[in-house]
Amino acid sequence: MMRAGYIAVWLAGILIYFLIVARITLFDLVVAPIISMVAALIVGGEVVKKPGKALSPKRWLYGLAYTLYYLLVVEPACHLRVASMVLGLRDYMPDIVEVPFDYRTDYAVAATANSITNTPGTIVVDIDPEAKKYFVHWLEAYTRDPRIVREKIIMVFDKWIKKIFED
Repeated sequence: MMRAGYIAVWLAGILIYFLIVARITLFDLVVAPIISMVAALIVGGEVVKKPGKALSPKRWLYGLAYTLYYLLVVEPACHLRVASMVLGLRDYMPDIVEVPFDYRTDYAVAATANSITNTPGTIVVDIDPEAKKYFVHWLEAYTRDPRIVREKIIMVFDKWIKKIFED
């Protein structure tokens, strides 16, 4: 079953390759599988702890849906919000806030931290895994209430991340 971990990393590598180069040529069709196979051979056994979960079509579909939702809905909305701050149309109150999380896997913690950091207006500056908290620099830090902060910063990612990495 450990081979499934290598296959999952190989498939993810091919997908990431094509997302980065944003083209499909004969060269890319040859190179992507080779580069991804090398990466899979190096890290496949370490990265994937539960290969059955990594190859679940349902998780891959949730990952695709999350990616589309993030790129087409969340990201543009946040860009507009930050642009309105830059133009002086909206107030901002930058601060570092504590954002609690309840993930069980390192994958979910990392995926959410990356999503927060990639979203305009927020960046994860530290993670306390024992206390289960992110420390996030937030441009709209109008509160420090953990429930509200969690709702505003990570709940947009939470349901997707849990379906992909934890359920």
